[in-house]
Amino acid sequence: MSARFERFIVCFICFFVWWAIIYSLLMLTPLLKDDSDPEPWGWPSQLIPRTDHLTGCQYLETTRGAITPRLDHNGKHICKAVAHD
Repeated sequence: MSARFERFIVCFICFFVWWAIIYSLLMLTPLLKDDSDPEPWGWPSQLIPRTDHLTGCQYLETTRGAITPRLDHNGKHICKAVAHD
């Protein structure tokens, strides 16, 4: 292998390692959290809260696109009153 190629591989590996470290640290902080995450520190749930603006009902969406109603502590679907113009 040429010296340039070896240097490229080393730089690529260093970049990937630093990216993984920074990403892991960011995921452990509350910066990327929302109110669907159970604890302020740790990995986020990766659930995206969505609101139907016609009905005011809330849903949770996964990163793969699956959707489910968002429930309160009593197991009821969370819906807020919507003012219709």
